[in-house]
Amino acid sequence: MQIVISIPVHEEKEVVVDQIQNYKKYMKNPVIVIHISESFYRNENGRFDEIEKIQDVYINPVHFDVGWGNIAHVHISNYLYICEKIKKFDYFLMHASNELYVRKGVEDYISRYRAGFQRRILFSNKSMWWPCEMAHKDDVLKKIMEKCNAKNIVASQVEGSFYSREIFEKIADATQGIDFSQGESYTREELVFSTIAYSFLEEKDIGYPITYSEVHRYDRGLWKIQRIYHSFSILPVMNTVLAHGRREKVYEWLVNRYESIGNYKIKKATVKEIVKGNRGYILRKNVMEDYPGKFQLYDGNIYAVKRVERKMTNPVRMYIRGLEA
Repeated sequence: MQIVISIPVHEEKEVVVDQIQNYKKYMKNPVIVIHISESFYRNENGRFDEIEKIQDVYINPVHFDVGWGNIAHVHISNYLYICEKIKKFDYFLMHASNELYVRKGVEDYISRYRAGFQRRILFSNKSMWWPCEMAHKDDVLKKIMEKCNAKNIVASQVEGSFYSREIFEKIADATQGIDFSQGESYTREELVFSTIAYSFLEEKDIGYPITYSEVHRYDRGLWKIQRIYHSFSILPVMNTVLAHGRREKVYEWLVNRYESIGNYKIKKATVKEIVKGNRGYILRKNVMEDYPGKFQLYDGNIYAVKRVERKMTNPVRMYIRGLEA
């Protein structure tokens, strides 16, 4: 079985090489296709010798000027490019540049399914997950859904999601001619791939992402703060205290404090539990409630983690680098 891995990168060549080495350490002969952002390519004067000389690593000759919430077209471009370079492969697996593997065996898991992604079905446009409302009024997404007769908007993390070549070919077809620069800026990539694939697949054919992401832990904590603060702030006694713009300032302070403490972040202890294959740790808080919706994150089969800071001296990165595969 041949897996192609798609990674958009935008900084730190040394870290990119470190990520490639990590993937080769934990996977069986992966083919890796890299998209280098236009600004990164320009800043390095197009010199990426360290990456180009690595076996089975391909650099997409197209360089988009990318940013947050603007990644879908990059992975599609990587797919179309690698189809030109390699005649046969079985799966297309997407990662970000701040992900690292910590366990072997991902090939066995992926081979059981035609795709793997979360099924966050956005039945309503009201949710604590703010992109939900954006998705429901997104004309670009509506156009894509019409092309593949999709009935539901389905969201998933992109990182660690995978698709058989057959299914991703359908995704490429459904997005052909689509201008992803149109409309509001939001994390459209978290809806495009999963929405299209869900319209073609049965539940038994779908697995889950293989990357354990801190993003959901962040959201869960943030929503708790929002609910508690809202309940507290509407008390009559607080009307005066939180008047004159203080309501927003207090909320901003709470969020800044939450982020500075950083309990949601991937730490060495997180990695240790995943390395041990501790399904109980992974599944303990495995249902996200974004009010009114609920959806499952993983099925316990986790092989990689996100986010790992893009610095060679980051303690978690150094710890993972020292692990025995």
